[in-house]
Amino acid sequence: PVITTPNNSHVICVDADGTLVRDLTLTADNNIPGTYTYEWYESTNPTLVIGTGSDFTVSNAEPTGATRTYTVVMTNTVTGCQNASASFDVIQSGQAAVATGTIGYVVTNAFSDLQTITVNVTGYGSYVFSLDDGPRQISNVF
Repeated sequence: PVITTPNNSHVICVDADGTLVRDLTLTADNNIPGTYTYEWYESTNPTLVIGTGSDFTVSNAEPTGATRTYTVVMTNTVTGCQNASASFDVIQSGQAAVATGTIGYVVTNAFSDLQTITVNVTGYGSYVFSLDDGPRQISNVF
């Protein structure tokens, strides 16, 4: 089996507080005729079956924001032959948020020629930053 998703996405969307915004359905694609059963596994507990259909929906956020890895084992109901998929990583990401009680940035050396602006956000994901629609950068320090 090969695990596929709508739009070839590997991402679930999660708010900064860990609330799931958009889940992700994984599908075990198989081009070999026959009748099969399916068992889905997550790498954190590789012996626990977490789903049994040809589709599995990742519908919960990981509290630590960690990437989760899934596999599916397909078993032919006539022959008993099994085949496992390659591992499939699902990451969680979401819109950046400003921490409660802050304005989201700190300015040092204000009104000098060498002022520094540091943007502080929370959330799940890797972010890029831009000031006034300028070039995007990975660093949160301008």
